[in-house]
Amino acid sequence: MTPLASILINNYNHERYIHECVESALTQTYPNAEVIVYDDGSSDSSKEILSNFGKRITLLSSPENHGKTSNFNQMNAINRSFETSKGEYIFLLDGDDLFEKNKVELLVNIFMERPNCCMIQHNLAEIDSNGTQTNKIQPDKYCIRPLQYGMSYRDYILTYHNQMIFTATSGLSFRREFLNKILPLKEDNFNMIWPDVRLTRNAIFHGEVFHLDEILGYYRNHNASWRNTERVEQEVVKQMYEYFNSLPQMKEKEKISYIKYKIKKWTSWFYFKRRLDIILESLLPKRQTIHTP
Repeated sequence: MTPLASILINNYNHERYIHECVESALTQTYPNAEVIVYDDGSSDSSKEILSNFGKRITLLSSPENHGKTSNFNQMNAINRSFETSKGEYIFLLDGDDLFEKNKVELLVNIFMERPNCCMIQHNLAEIDSNGTQTNKIQPDKYCIRPLQYGMSYRDYILTYHNQMIFTATSGLSFRREFLNKILPLKEDNFNMIWPDVRLTRNAIFHGEVFHLDEILGYYRNHNASWRNTERVEQEVVKQMYEYFNSLPQMKEKEKISYIKYKIKKWTSWFYFKRRLDIILESLLPKRQTIHTP
């Protein structure tokens, strides 16, 4: 049995990368996958490049850009492409990112083995604008360590106030049953929250979230990215915590705080360092007392 998988690609002015991106979706080892590309009114040669794929893809081409902020534009692309999709398992891919060839096959098997799993994420390796791999990987391996000891994502976030444990969009896949409950995503006052945040934070309340500790994709970090400023990053984090606390499943006493996360992180490091000092001290040879006449 090979259930249908849907790979949803959102693209806007990625003429330099979109061909390689689509090829990484079309050359998957999994035999039953559809590739749907939503082009959000690109003004470069993206549409011409995409049209050359012919019937190998389903191309949804908007005559003009959605015209909102980048995150709301991406949200619209996901909503529109999901409406067209038919797959039981949904894989998201940004138009400048890449999949490993065996990604869909591996993750479909996990979904089938874990019927309560609504979302799977995997490690993403960062590449620059030229496709050269850097030394960065999402998510930080230290952030996911507690999850490897049996804590659910929900319990981990509520305990440690740490949300920095998810990959970017191209590392996320979902069971259709879950997405049917929360899509379409709607525009709101959280104008700096991207769809990956909305999807992952909702997922932890709807079923098992599984992390596969393998690099199965590559996300591109552009030097000109609007997020590469401290002020913007601070506002993103602020809205991220406000959004999570606004979810209907959150009780007042459970609401989390970025400040508490930083405090817990600092105190945990202090405790770890102190324990390490004690252990190292116990391993050192004892000083001998020298008696002088």
